[in-house]
Amino acid sequence: MNIYYVTNKKPLSHNQKGKNEKYKEAFRNEFATSYAHLYTGLPIKDKTLQSNIVYIHQLRQGCIPDVDNLSKPIVDAFTGIMYEDDKQIIRRSANIIELKDFDFVAVDATNMPAEILNAFEDYYENKENNIIYFEVGEFDASQIKIGEL
Repeated sequence: MNIYYVTNKKPLSHNQKGKNEKYKEAFRNEFATSYAHLYTGLPIKDKTLQSNIVYIHQLRQGCIPDVDNLSKPIVDAFTGIMYEDDKQIIRRSANIIELKDFDFVAVDATNMPAEILNAFEDYYENKENNIIYFEVGEFDASQIKIGEL
């Protein structure tokens, strides 16, 4: 089972101390009110997981945040909500894409709930400045490739 989340909230860097808790709470509240009903058995316990974060943005040239600092607060926010502990995530993919380059990205919505896909499409069609897509699923060792990018 994969868990999906999408939002148009602006990301906050892990380095912005003091603001992180309110930021994480906003993610938790949005997930609880909009998407938690789509899933059973949360938080996931006793499984190793992998996550994928894609930040699609429309920012000024040269204002791209650090991908690692951007992804850490998102993963932290869902501890106890999607998964028991963020230490369960042993593989994390984080990507930053400019909205103008998004046409080249493939979106596989095969297992994605319609509510998530619809929200994603709305944000994209409205040319939102910020779109954050977050997906968590059981770790698949066959996806690990050494020497391939």
